[in-house]
Amino acid sequence: MNVLILEPYYGRSRKRFVEGLTEHSRHEIQVVSMSARYWQWRLQGGAVTLAHKALEALDNGFVPNVILASDMVNLAAFKALTNGRFSGVPMVMYFHNNRLTYPLSPTEHRDPAFGYINYLSALVADYLVFNSQSHLQEFTGALPAFLGTYPDYTHLEKAQEIRQKSRVLHRGISLRQFDAFTDATEPVGWGVGMKPPIILWNHRWEYDQNPHAFFRLL
Repeated sequence: MNVLILEPYYGRSRKRFVEGLTEHSRHEIQVVSMSARYWQWRLQGGAVTLAHKALEALDNGFVPNVILASDMVNLAAFKALTNGRFSGVPMVMYFHNNRLTYPLSPTEHRDPAFGYINYLSALVADYLVFNSQSHLQEFTGALPAFLGTYPDYTHLEKAQEIRQKSRVLHRGISLRQFDAFTDATEPVGWGVGMKPPIILWNHRWEYDQNPHAFFRLL
C-alpha cells in the first residue's frame, strides 16, 4: 500500500513520529513536508505548498492508496487545491494536538480561526485518529461550545458526526537507547540494594506539557 504523509511542520516530535512510522511500516511511504517554522502560517497557508508537492509526487508516479495528514494541515484547502486529483483516496487526519483545547500560557490568547481550521479539516477527513482517548474526548467535547459561539448556522450536529469517525492510535516509542542502563531481559525490582527504575518524561519541556505535574507526582 502506498501512503502519502502530509506534514507542514516537519520537526521535533512530529518528525520523529513520521520517521518511526516509516521505519516500522511494511507499506511504501512518501512524505510531503515543510520546515518546522511559523506554525501559524503553516496551519493557515501550508496547504498551498503541500498541494503543489503532492501533485508533483502524483505526476512522478507515486499513486497513494491513503493520505495521512497531520492536524497542522488545512485539509479542506488541500482537497480544494488538488481539484479532485485524489478523488477516491481516503484521507486520514492524525491529531497530535488541536487548537480548540491546546494549553496556553497566561500571556497567550486563543485565536478561534485556528480552531475552525481544525474543525473544517475534521469535517472533510474520512477518518480521524487521536494520540489518546482523553485527547479525542477533549476535542469532540469542546466542539459544541466552540460552534455555539457563532451567531447562526452552527450545525452542532457535526460534533457527533466527527466523534463517530474518530479513533485512537497511541504513538509508538523506542526504548533502545535505554538498554545500556539495564538488562532489558531482566525484571528490575525496587528496594534496598536494587537498581532504581528508569522514569521517562516523554514530552517537550514546555508550558503546554505541564512538567510541574510530573515533578509533583514524583
